[in-house]
Amino acid sequence: MLGRIFSNLYIPERYIKRLLWFAIAAAFLTVGTVILSIDVLIPSDDTVALEVGDIASEDIFAPYDLTYNSKVLLEERRQRARENAGLRYVDIPNVRDNQRKLMNDILIYIGMIRANPYSTQAQKIQDLQAIEAMSAITETRWRSVLETSDEEWSAMETEIRQLLDRTIERRLITEEDVLSAIANFDIRGSFSQTQDRIITALVSQLIVPTEMVDEEATRVAQENAAALISEEDAQNSYKAGDPIVLRRDIVTELQIEALKEYGLLQQSQNVVGRIASSVIILLLFMFVAIAYVAQFHQKALNDYPMLGMIAFLFLEFLLLARLFADNVPIFPVFPAAALAILTMSLVGIHLSTILTAGLAILAALMVQGEGALEFALLIIISGFAGILSFDNQERTDAYFKAAVVIGIVTAVGHTAMSLWTNDDSALVSIVTGSALAVLGGFFAAGIAFVQLGIISTIMNLPTSLRLIDLARNDQPAIKQLLREAPGTFQHSLQVANLAELAAERIGLNTTLVRVAAMYHDIGKTLNPHFFVENQRGFNPHDIIQDPKRSAQILISHVIEGDRMARRYRLPQRIRDFIREHHGTSKPYFYYKAVELAGGDPSKVDPTEYMYPGPIPQSKETGILKLADSIESAARSIQPTNREEITGVVDMIFQRELQDGQLDESGLTLNDLKQIREVFIDTLEGIYHTRIKYPGQENNGDDKKIAPPKPKPVEGSTPAAIASAVQQPLAKKTTELKAVDSPTRPSKPIKNEDKRRSQERKRKTSDVDAIIADDAIADELTQEVDMTRKSALPPLDTSTSESDSQPTSPEKKPQSNNDQYKRMSAEVERVDVEEDAVSISQPTTSDTENTATNHAADTEKSSTSEQEGQQPKESPKNAD
Repeated sequence: MLGRIFSNLYIPERYIKRLLWFAIAAAFLTVGTVILSIDVLIPSDDTVALEVGDIASEDIFAPYDLTYNSKVLLEERRQRARENAGLRYVDIPNVRDNQRKLMNDILIYIGMIRANPYSTQAQKIQDLQAIEAMSAITETRWRSVLETSDEEWSAMETEIRQLLDRTIERRLITEEDVLSAIANFDIRGSFSQTQDRIITALVSQLIVPTEMVDEEATRVAQENAAALISEEDAQNSYKAGDPIVLRRDIVTELQIEALKEYGLLQQSQNVVGRIASSVIILLLFMFVAIAYVAQFHQKALNDYPMLGMIAFLFLEFLLLARLFADNVPIFPVFPAAALAILTMSLVGIHLSTILTAGLAILAALMVQGEGALEFALLIIISGFAGILSFDNQERTDAYFKAAVVIGIVTAVGHTAMSLWTNDDSALVSIVTGSALAVLGGFFAAGIAFVQLGIISTIMNLPTSLRLIDLARNDQPAIKQLLREAPGTFQHSLQVANLAELAAERIGLNTTLVRVAAMYHDIGKTLNPHFFVENQRGFNPHDIIQDPKRSAQILISHVIEGDRMARRYRLPQRIRDFIREHHGTSKPYFYYKAVELAGGDPSKVDPTEYMYPGPIPQSKETGILKLADSIESAARSIQPTNREEITGVVDMIFQRELQDGQLDESGLTLNDLKQIREVFIDTLEGIYHTRIKYPGQENNGDDKKIAPPKPKPVEGSTPAAIASAVQQPLAKKTTELKAVDSPTRPSKPIKNEDKRRSQERKRKTSDVDAIIADDAIADELTQEVDMTRKSALPPLDTSTSESDSQPTSPEKKPQSNNDQYKRMSAEVERVDVEEDAVSISQPTTSDTENTATNHAADTEKSSTSEQEGQQPKESPKNAD
């Protein structure tokens, strides 16, 4: 019941695409978050849970040599430097003058109290005790002051002032300094013990600190002293096997730090916070990558298998980075370049660069301790070296070259970073790390080679290795093409040569273009004899009276080719070439149907005569369409010089542009200019003028010695007629004149030249109607052959070519000369392609041959074989 419901459930395509998008994004976020947070989600069994002050329950030893900059040691040493820097002091303003003035005032006041005759001693003691600065002096000391004679008191006053001056001139900072100064009073003079005590008591009350600490100057001095201690002065080192923590040790902060550096400490972290931060970082990375793809590779956004594969590869190397993150010594061997090579082979250099940089950032976040920056830099150096060195995906030795370059560049980078962070004693680790870096280059190239082959097989992708495999002639589709349609195979070879050179000129994947050119016409193997290059003396279209049926047969080679490509599991990229190499053009039989409909296009449905398309969607398929059309036209016209070749190429380019067949290919005007130059140069090398040898006729034959001239009388051979048909346009008239009577009247020539000129003008506007199509070129050859045949008497097939001799001019009818001239004019004005067809109509001057032409049109001629295959025997293509 549920199966029936879901089987009838219709989901719009746009919703399916959205679901695929969300599925890929959700899977990427989920797996990526787990990889980034796995250390807090699943603590390792090799870690311990310790804190400062805990008593260790087991011995923990260093797993490998490690030297790191210790923050704990750095802070300890800087603190000692601050303490050793000492304090900075400044004088208290006016403190000495104030104390002197205060002492002078007190002594004057005491003198007044002593000299007051009206106060009793008790009242005087009370007045003296009221002195605030002297509140600590006892009543006994004041009584002694009052009982001292004036002479003695005068000496005491002098000593008090001098003692105060001597004391406060000293550097008194703390209370300890004040007490020390009081205890060390140097009382000078002859005073009694009681008087010494009075002097000491009075002066000690006014001894205060004379300097204080300058807080700002002290802070600056301490920080300057601490700054002299660098991170290199606080390195902590362990050798493999050295104890980090021993059983029953009270764990110190330095030991905790060392355990963190080795990744042996379980850290109590906020799991929710780590997961949230991982998701945010991955979302930012996805945003940057998708924004780039949307800007420069928009079509890739709909290639969901490829998007899924790129996400899988990135997560694969992110997981590998997690495994490397806790092992600093083996950082140089991490195969970051493998990701760069794989993604560059699949999606191009620009996205590969973004993925490599993203991997470096995320890998650094997973490293515990000082190795984070080193790991990130090694990934970037190795990845970029792989991108820049792997410049030829079409050769397997490119992997070896990339391995060498990656290893050397990574080794140099590791050495530079080691010299930056380590001292001279790290020479052994530098050499070891450089050796691992070289090994890592070959490791990365090997992973890329193996994994790219697996990916191309599983996903049927047109990777370089897959294309190299498809290019072999023992592939089933190629063998079938060679066996059942050898003419099409030769055509495909020539198209592949043209397209490959053009792709190389504008920097495209030449292997992809060449392989696609070899497969683009495999659909013709199902009905090979309906295409002129495979016909052997019989044209099936001659007995088909329905143009629609003929058109459907021709169009079917694209549809059947796509089906065969699926059956042979050809990559989708190759199938695109098969479907797009004719675009949405219409074969000749559409125009034949319009002609049969009385010339009224409204009576013919063009969609029934149109190739299914689409028009070329990439530069590569656009190049193939141009190469296919131009090769067909050049093979049919057989140009002999650069001017004729340029005319053929320009005609095809102009028609394709005007018909809009290249609108979506992405080819720029500069690309078309370079492609045009390549086509002209290549065709010039094929259709060049050759040296005539003695005994050769002036008929374009370079190798065949003194061939018999074709004669339009009974006894002429098909080979001779085909040779005349296939001559270059510039030489056809000369050949025809050689065959005709030398006493041809001048008036017919004038009339014929005038008619030919008018005919060219009348057909100028119809050039774009002749579409670059294999079937049209086939039909053109057939119609030209029939025209030639109708101009000649029936052939005597019993007469061999070696026995054929031209008849005398007197025996050649004048009407045959007009027919030859009209046929030549038709060949010159029509856009001749492999499948293009044009029917020449007799003029009023040819009425005398009407009966002959009508009879010849009904015959089943073998001239199609001569047009498509005979060039190997003709004088033009004898070499």
